[in-house]
Amino acid sequence: MIKYDKLLEYKNVAEARKHAAVQLEGKNYIVRDGDCITVLFNV
Repeated sequence: MIKYDKLLEYKNVAEARKHAAVQLEGKNYIVRDGDCITVLFNV
């Protein structure tokens, strides 16, 4: 999960990861306005 304003600041997710702006959250996380998320799942 990364906040939208941080994503705009760093231009891409890879750059945000370098600056530790990306957070790993569990399945009970409540998504809030301004969150950009990637959902990982296993088939």
